[in-house]
Amino acid sequence: MASWKRYFVADGRLRSGWRVVGYLVSYMAALLGVQVLIIFVYVAWRAIARGGAPPPISIAKLPQWLLLLLSAGELVVLVPITYLWCRYVDRRAFGSLGFGRGRRWLWDLSMGVALGSVQIALVFGVEWAGGWIAVRSMTDLTLVKLVSGGAMAVVLFVLVAFNEELVFRGYLQTNLREGVGAWAAVALNGALFGIAHAFNPHFGLLPFLNIVLAGLVLGYARQVTDGLWLPMGYHFSWNLVQGPLLGLPVSGMQHGGLLHVVDRGVAVWLTGGNFGLEGGVLCTVVLLTGFPILWLWGRRRRDHQLV
Repeated sequence: MASWKRYFVADGRLRSGWRVVGYLVSYMAALLGVQVLIIFVYVAWRAIARGGAPPPISIAKLPQWLLLLLSAGELVVLVPITYLWCRYVDRRAFGSLGFGRGRRWLWDLSMGVALGSVQIALVFGVEWAGGWIAVRSMTDLTLVKLVSGGAMAVVLFVLVAFNEELVFRGYLQTNLREGVGAWAAVALNGALFGIAHAFNPHFGLLPFLNIVLAGLVLGYARQVTDGLWLPMGYHFSWNLVQGPLLGLPVSGMQHGGLLHVVDRGVAVWLTGGNFGLEGGVLCTVVLLTGFPILWLWGRRRRDHQLV
């Protein structure tokens, strides 16, 4: 093998680092293409409907149906790209990214849903009890709005959880693990997860650190269960409970909700302010509790052979 070639190829395959870079470039290019097209059509439609230039678009308050369409567009390009990279570059099965359905996989999924829900409810409860947020129920909700909005929110956050976990804890963590080892892969993947949210509204240092920490927790969940089921369930419920149920911003994005919550502005460093719970120290503390809980879950799986 030529001396230069060994920097790119090992064991007849592209080295893991180059696979990660190539995958990210192809994924981001395809994602940008499909989402720019969707946004262009949306802006053009609004301009035609108004008979002129559309009003300014707030990224933090895009309509739920548009967010759903953007996530569906991401799914349409993500799955084929990931499959092609797995099949022809990695030379591995798509299911090896974490979709194995061994014994009791549904337990992992359920555990993820429960853990994300309880943690968000805990942070919200502490903030409310501390008087740092004001909460009132929405008065303009009808049964039709409740059912249609709820169904749309569930589908949206299923797609968000699936898409992001397939990219980060699926393809990236699997390939990084080959190159740098399991725990370094979790750390690098967490950093990439934080960077990926850098363009969210109201982003800052503490939101960045919390999202990196969330990426570490999700990566650890992937590591201890050797699957995507628990991180997908965790990711799904974490977002769903924050936004559509409690009415809080999700990583700076508004998604409506059953409640109307106003941050009183007296302890933004605790509550996260306009970024939502993920921008506050209370979220940091709660996220840290995920590590011992997941360690115990992983130990239980091993002891009872739930693999």
